[in-house]
Amino acid sequence: MIGTAVHVRDLRPADWPEVSRIYAEGIATGKATFETDVPAWEAWDAAHLPEHRHTRRTVRSSAGSREVGTRERIGRLDGVWRDVVFLERRSEVVG
Repeated sequence: MIGTAVHVRDLRPADWPEVSRIYAEGIATGKATFETDVPAWEAWDAAHLPEHRHTRRTVRSSAGSREVGTRERIGRLDGVWRDVVFLERRSEVVG
């Protein structure tokens, strides 16, 4: 990481106002998700596995994420086939 502190923790219901705003921005692009509306916290909470919910305070390429693969034409939204890009963050400790 280049001079950036990144704190990762489990997502909490209190995070939803900010997360849902970012989620809405992703929906508006038509590329970030197959969802078309931002659900209420209760609906989102019921639809997502608890062990895969994390939030971090800083998101940028300097945090060490890299693209490791693409699944092409995985879903269709508004008549356009979409790809899914997989990212990973390698540990600076483990290597």
